[in-house]
Amino acid sequence: MFSGHSPAKTSIEQANKHIQMLCDRIDKLESDNKALADELVKKQDELQKRDKEFQVLFSNSSVQKDSELSKLREQVISLSENSAAVQANLDKKDALIQRLTLENSTLRRIHHHKNAFLDILNVIESTQSGDVLKLHESSSLLEKTHPSKSYFGNHTRQRRASNSFRVWIIQGESL
Repeated sequence: MFSGHSPAKTSIEQANKHIQMLCDRIDKLESDNKALADELVKKQDELQKRDKEFQVLFSNSSVQKDSELSKLREQVISLSENSAAVQANLDKKDALIQRLTLENSTLRRIHHHKNAFLDILNVIESTQSGDVLKLHESSSLLEKTHPSKSYFGNHTRQRRASNSFRVWIIQGESL
């Protein structure tokens, strides 16, 4: 193979050292490559695990969000219904207040004219019992009231009303 002269022993040793260094370097690179490949697999496993955790968290938060939205919608509907009921109740109470205010006003006017009403009742009672003297006294009471405390607005209207009671009573007796 070699053409006549033999290579020097030092050059063979150097070549062997160089080949050994290359083999060591290849072993180290393969070892580093395996370590990096293992680390890459671990990182990929960790990423997949985290991805699954994030997917679970995302789906849980989505479910929780949907649940909370549903509860909030129910609360809005409930509050709407309650608001409508409260408004209806307020409307009823407003109507009641207006009616009671009107009744209060009517009762105050009746109370203000209480004595006139009592005189009218006395006249009616006298006509039913046929007591003409009592009837005459009752109609006189109506005529003798003070003009400033008129039950019928003014003194002349009061006298006319008093006279009309006499006419009514007389007509009632003639029947």
